[in-house]
Amino acid sequence: MHCEYKVTYEDFIHSIKAYRKVSGAALFVYYLRVWMFPLLATLSLLFTIYGFFFFSQDTLATLVGANGGLLLLAILVPISYRIELKRNYKLRTSLAVDATVSLDFNDQTICFTIPSRTEVSYPWTSFTDYSEDSIVGTLFVGKAAFHTIPKRAMDEAGWSELRQYVLPHVRQF
Repeated sequence: MHCEYKVTYEDFIHSIKAYRKVSGAALFVYYLRVWMFPLLATLSLLFTIYGFFFFSQDTLATLVGANGGLLLLAILVPISYRIELKRNYKLRTSLAVDATVSLDFNDQTICFTIPSRTEVSYPWTSFTDYSEDSIVGTLFVGKAAFHTIPKRAMDEAGWSELRQYVLPHVRQF
């Protein structure tokens, strides 16, 4: 089977969501940076409002200073996470700028090629996990490396063939 595609940022984000299911560390970092810092800042803000009514002015001044720092972190940390995702997308797709990825697979191997730039082949046993949603299929090599294959790259017959080869060797999410 042969197909060609380009990975978009949306495709990459769908693979990142699958990656969080495979990697507990990635999931922890996501929750910490995107949810916990803003939650802590909100709680700190509520505590400062409470302090406005019940604490002395000196204590309140300390709370306001600490709350300002937490609010700044609550804004900057999730933004930096999004910026890091965009940077990682650009790094992962830097070889394929102005080119398409060619995907070829048979019952023995799968090969990802960017013409005149790189080629990598894997036996099906190299993959440890597989995730599929309505946008992409994500093949994992270990817990840190993955290949994103957009659903638009193949028709349903191609996807059925790919699943036939990969599913016996992997965990599915």
